[in-house]
Amino acid sequence: MPCSTSLLEMHSRPASSNLRTIKHSLSCLGTYHYKVQDVIEIEIKLDRRADVPSTVFYIVGHISTSFPEEKMMFSYLFALLTTAVVIALPEPNHSVSRRQDDNGPAPGWEVVGCHTDSAPTRALFDDSFADPDMTPALCTRFCERRGFGFAGVEFGFECYCGFVIQATSSPVDSEECAVPCGGDSGLNCGAGNRIFIFTNGQPAPSAPEIVNTWQLKGCFSDVIRGVRTLLRRIEIELPVAAETCTAGCKSEGHRFAGLEFGGECWCGDFAESGFSVPSNECAMTCVGDRSQICGGPNRLTIYEDTDFPAVDPAACLQTTRLGSNLRAVPKGVVDPTPIALQAVDVGAVAETHFILSECTSCTSEWGLVDLNESVAIIRPALEPFHDNLQSFTANAGDAPVFFNSETHTQSLSQFCTLPNPGNALSPLLSPLALGVFNDANSWALCPNTTADGRLDVVYAPVEDNPHYDIAECQDVVIEVIAVP
Repeated sequence: MPCSTSLLEMHSRPASSNLRTIKHSLSCLGTYHYKVQDVIEIEIKLDRRADVPSTVFYIVGHISTSFPEEKMMFSYLFALLTTAVVIALPEPNHSVSRRQDDNGPAPGWEVVGCHTDSAPTRALFDDSFADPDMTPALCTRFCERRGFGFAGVEFGFECYCGFVIQATSSPVDSEECAVPCGGDSGLNCGAGNRIFIFTNGQPAPSAPEIVNTWQLKGCFSDVIRGVRTLLRRIEIELPVAAETCTAGCKSEGHRFAGLEFGGECWCGDFAESGFSVPSNECAMTCVGDRSQICGGPNRLTIYEDTDFPAVDPAACLQTTRLGSNLRAVPKGVVDPTPIALQAVDVGAVAETHFILSECTSCTSEWGLVDLNESVAIIRPALEPFHDNLQSFTANAGDAPVFFNSETHTQSLSQFCTLPNPGNALSPLLSPLALGVFNDANSWALCPNTTADGRLDVVYAPVEDNPHYDIAECQDVVIEVIAVP
């Protein structure tokens, strides 16, 4: 029921405080006027459509101010207000008519359910439109005419289409999709940041396993610490698809091709960064072939050219690299469990002499590994400009030694990343292997008999070492893991 409203002076800041003032003053239908410190004038009309239940209302707001940043903030807060505030107004005198048969999903479409959604990585973002008279029927027919397999309604009047549901979206309880449809209040059409999805069962697009001489390697992350997984982007003429991107990279002499964000083509000779991710994280269709997948936001669908010669296991790939963790992966083991490594202080003087170890009972602030012109550097994860540990020796039969840069200026510059012999996808894809003297195959984890069996990294174990029994050593690959 309407009630009289008057000017409300608000003097508190920030804007979030004024939002609470507005929220508690909206007690009945009518037009409200607000003024904030003679800087902002706000007019809000609280109204209710005749066919909408009493607990739902809509707001029309007008903001006047010469301060753009204030207007932007209040505009954002009003957007929150329309979804966050529910006022119990008297029930209307009529009953709500349900027209589900007419306005429900089109024939052949079935319910998937309520999912999370947010910009810019929409659950469905291949096409969209908005209509104040939105219904599931209107949305599913729109998407069906355009050949999509998924349709979703959101916030009462929005419709989104897609070939697949993006991995950034996850299912939630259907009660979270409870905003009535603009074209039929007896049906629900999602909510704020919630999309109610339907499907017609159309086969989902996929990345072809083989494209001429190229073989699919999977979905990979891109851009870690500012470094691209594949360094070179090339422009190709439409249609952008697996065939055109691989052909473009082949003509430029590259071993790998990657498709990203539906229409980008990237080339490279090995993975500079990134890591393998679940295939459903690459879920954007190619702009040139909607039956194919071309990566996703910050995700690459990667192919390798099998025409290239065999990988040289001693070829250094990177002598400089920033921000990684190390882990040891046992060789000759089915489904091996990676073992995290850390720098352990073993010097007679604290904070001077370190080795790499699996030691789970040890605490160490030294968490990140860099390569700087073939010098291996270990530094604290939270203090990037702290004094660091630099590679000093890597003698056959011993643990590689790292000295604190404060106490030693000499360093061993023989480290680099190498092809990973244990990577089943490709030795040149992430994770790469850590090597010394162009060798990634001579690392082992050995129980240290003089340190309660602590598992230490040893380079090229030898017989009759006083700290370990070579028969107890486990050959490993030390993998270099990019840290986001």
